[in-house]
Amino acid sequence: MTKMKRLRDISPHQVHDRYARYALGIPKVASDLIRLSVPRAMFERIDMSTLTLAQESFVDEQMVKHLADVCYTAQSKNGTPVRVNILFEHKSEQPETAVYFQFLRYIVQVHSSELKQSRKATVVIPVLLYHGSRPFKKERMEDLFTDYSEEFREAIPHYVYYVADMSHRSEDDYQVVISALTILFVSALVSGRNPNLAVESWRKICKFAVKKHLTGVEIDFIHTTALYLRTISPEFNHLIFEPMVNENEVLLKDHLKEIFTAENFGRMLERIDNVDEIMAKGMEKGMEKGMEKGREEGLEKGVALGIEKARALTIGTFLLKMPNLPDGEVASLFDVTVDYIKELREKMKAG
Repeated sequence: MTKMKRLRDISPHQVHDRYARYALGIPKVASDLIRLSVPRAMFERIDMSTLTLAQESFVDEQMVKHLADVCYTAQSKNGTPVRVNILFEHKSEQPETAVYFQFLRYIVQVHSSELKQSRKATVVIPVLLYHGSRPFKKERMEDLFTDYSEEFREAIPHYVYYVADMSHRSEDDYQVVISALTILFVSALVSGRNPNLAVESWRKICKFAVKKHLTGVEIDFIHTTALYLRTISPEFNHLIFEPMVNENEVLLKDHLKEIFTAENFGRMLERIDNVDEIMAKGMEKGMEKGMEKGREEGLEKGVALGIEKARALTIGTFLLKMPNLPDGEVASLFDVTVDYIKELREKMKAG
């Protein structure tokens, strides 16, 4: 049973947090995000072969409303210990509370824990994972204490935090420095903000899967991402997830290993392409017929007729491929009434 087995039973922000925490627990993904965020000189001084996931959290009761964390320990190349703590906001947009103060509280929590355990203080490298729609605006210490002159600066707590800002990077940028697995994770995470992108995110995963022999970590990642996309996107659930389960006649709880296999990714990719083709051809044919009719009845009526024929042809083709999907779900998917779907099915039966 997967770590994500109860996703549908928890709140929306918990769904995103659990998925992010799972993926950030993969050392390769964490390493990529650290590489993207910290200065190159610092990254080169960390022995990434010693990067180890720590089973601990330093988010207290007040911070848990805003932040979640994944903690790693490592060593510098001269042997001194360091902590790399990746934090992420529940909301994908610019945080309302200054990150500078949130991270300051967080670092104090880390050192307080070390003090209680009589352990030597360790350097903490805080990294914020940000995937909002706009570039992240990082606060500077001087921006938060604008009323004070230079003489008071030494009394102000000073530290630096780093941001893995995914909002302004293209996948071409990613491919230069990070792995395909991390690119797929970010793509899925962005789908959490915009569920309409979930099917396209899954297309990328399928293309990735059919081109190589998958490792155990990659297969587990794909299984977990499938459940995440199913939870956040009704479209992905209806068009991809449920049909694959139904066609293979397996119980939902057993679907992961039996359905999302390397052999099946080609079929999934074909299914996505078929959905795209149905939509495109249906609109094209319907518009052609409507425009022909429009020459006789007038352009305005012809265009309206073309759009309606396109919609009927698109939904009709979909129903032929998914005959067992309930009328209510089909109606919701195409934004029409249940009566419209029932009437269309009757017309299709009558030929």
